Amino acid sequence: MSYYIDDDTIERVRSSNNIVDIVSEYLTLKRTGSNYVGICPFHSEKTPSFTVSDTKQFYHCFGCGEGGDVISFIMKKENLSFPEAVKFLADKAGIPLKEKEFKKNKELENKKAKLYEINREAARYFYKNLKANNQALFYLKQRAIDKRTATVFGLGFADRSWDSLYSYLTRKGYKEADIEKAGLIIKKKGKDGYYDRFRNRIIFPIIDTRGRVIAFGGRVIDSSNPKYLNSPETPVFSKGNNLFGLNILRKHSNIKKVVLVEGYMDVISLYSRGIDYTLASLGTAFTEQQAKYLKRYGDEVYLCYDSDVAGLKATDKALEILKKEGINAKVLPLPSGKDPDDFIKEEGKEKFEQLFDSSLSYIDFKIYFYKKQYNLNNLDEKIKFTKNVAKFLKRIKSPIEIDVYLDKISQETNISK
Repeated sequence: MSYYIDDDTIERVRSSNNIVDIVSEYLTLKRTGSNYVGICPFHSEKTPSFTVSDTKQFYHCFGCGEGGDVISFIMKKENLSFPEAVKFLADKAGIPLKEKEFKKNKELENKKAKLYEINREAARYFYKNLKANNQALFYLKQRAIDKRTATVFGLGFADRSWDSLYSYLTRKGYKEADIEKAGLIIKKKGKDGYYDRFRNRIIFPIIDTRGRVIAFGGRVIDSSNPKYLNSPETPVFSKGNNLFGLNILRKHSNIKKVVLVEGYMDVISLYSRGIDYTLASLGTAFTEQQAKYLKRYGDEVYLCYDSDVAGLKATDKALEILKKEGINAKVLPLPSGKDPDDFIKEEGKEKFEQLFDSSLSYIDFKIYFYKKQYNLNNLDEKIKFTKNVAKFLKRIKSPIEIDVYLDKISQETNISK
């Protein structure tokens, strides 16, 4: 019997084993700033050049060049294969691995490999479509998305036809059942045959950190609904376990900060204007697993959601999840009625970067959020605001912080401390 380890389990094992704790079992680490250093266990040296990042959960030796995550460290230090290293760490974290016959394991991996292949072929098809469709190119030009940015993100276009992608993939020899399992076609109700899921939409390929196309997002180029359409959950795609733009962000080795936004176009629009450190959740509420990804890729985390009521509520929920994961994220407040895409197009990179100077801490945002919900010129609403803020302040453990914020709110509302 062998152990079957799927991608989600591997990620759970990786995120459940802090690299600093694991490496500390093999060598002495000393904290220097936000990182840890020690004598490299992989080559002889007298001056420590082995660095471990608690934030990014990676190690790197500046002497011999070795580097990687917690799994690769165990593989090299214990001389284990990848599955053996995952099991080693799973046992440490108390994560059970499913035992399955190797044959079944291999069959499942082959099925996933086929879906990755179909997605890659679909991405190529959409990409070629975009280059040949003037209407889609004009739409991107209106959105100020240049050719270079479109190429970096692998943007594509699904035409109006009900079955053009279906016909293309079946001509390539792919089976209907596999294309449907990839989420690219939908079976007709009560009839034989299939139709394309994405039609008359700009296509955003969703790519994982290993460079595999795992799903797609699509945005209409006219006024039809729904505005955005996303791939369903598939054997290779789980919305809550991925982030849009992570494959691009991961290429930057010296990430100081990461900005989390709501949509594909926010990420792309910001990137096209030099803000190349943004990520977006994928058509779902922000999750704990996505928070773990953020913890690994940025020293500082900022939220920049839409400034409407729905955006503020989503920001509030995401802040709570990040706080639970030990991330002291801050919020970049946008003018009323604006989203990041609007703001960067109208104000430019310099003005966007100035938002960091006025970023709101967890407590500051909570007060800002409550104030947005109530009309403080109305007596009843001012009372409701004060009661809600008071409830929140009770949760703060620092007496000094409570005192400072009580003073601040008292002055702003003219209600005695």
